Amino acid sequence: MRVLVIEKNASRADAVVSLFREQNQATENITNVATNLDDGLHRVKAWKPHMVILGLDIEDAAGFESDLQIVAKMRLLAEGEYTPLLVCAHNAKREHIEKIWSFGVDAIYLGPPDALSFFVVIRALTRQKEVHDALKRAHHRIDELSAIDELTGLLNMKTFFRRGDEVLIRSRKSQIGVSMVLMNLDGFGAVNQDIGFTGANGLLQDIAGHMKRMLRQQDMLARVGADEFCVLFPDTNAEDAEKFADQLRHFVQSSVFKSQKQSVRLTACCGVASLSAEQGSQAKLPDLFHLAAEALRTAKANGVNRTETLSFSLNQVDRPKYVDS
Repeated sequence: MRVLVIEKNASRADAVVSLFREQNQATENITNVATNLDDGLHRVKAWKPHMVILGLDIEDAAGFESDLQIVAKMRLLAEGEYTPLLVCAHNAKREHIEKIWSFGVDAIYLGPPDALSFFVVIRALTRQKEVHDALKRAHHRIDELSAIDELTGLLNMKTFFRRGDEVLIRSRKSQIGVSMVLMNLDGFGAVNQDIGFTGANGLLQDIAGHMKRMLRQQDMLARVGADEFCVLFPDTNAEDAEKFADQLRHFVQSSVFKSQKQSVRLTACCGVASLSAEQGSQAKLPDLFHLAAEALRTAKANGVNRTETLSFSLNQVDRPKYVDS
């Protein structure tokens, strides 16, 4: 555990560090001392301690008030991490304690530190941080699970739209633009009836796995329907997106998907949509998705095993006009 001691009084700072060493709770490598507030704030940001111990001089009224300001500044520098803050306030009175609590500190230690009572407080704060970090990991895992399609392990539609907008914003710095491919399997309903629910699920998992292997790290893949998949390609023009769509259709067409009941072949249609860098500065992800859906509907209307591409019309962001490319 990295512990930062911020204490203007050198002897009191040495006493705190000595207590850690006596209890074998820390070494020089994980204990850091700052003798002024500016240095302390710098170390909070650069070193990212797991705990901060702040010594306050109660006898200096003006200094006491200004020193407390470090608490708010430290919370801002923590960047979402929970860092317990223990204030050592020697000879503090009730009004001082109430003032310190109002700044949101985690614990207050009164009087000169002694090994037993001091480390009761330290261990309590350590345990508090452990619980907080465990809860944070659990919430992060819940967020991950809520973002994923349970069957395929791909992003679900809600998460795809949320993260896709962020990709679109980043891609505006590129001079290439952004593209999307929307794929739907041909006649999947009949296949589902023929091979059963379990077999159909295995088929979708095979296709999802192959698509993931085809993509770059920066590409974003999601399952957006029962048998519909969507890929967002940053820094990609329509021509390269079309190549991916044709490769994907070829994989589906040439594959034999096996289930316990029988082996099946099937095909897929793809809709491709693309925004130039200029258009991407105005449009949003739903505009691009709607365009890809229009292209997919055109492909489906014209037969099976087809790719259709639509380009975004300039100056029509609010009510897009779609032009067959």
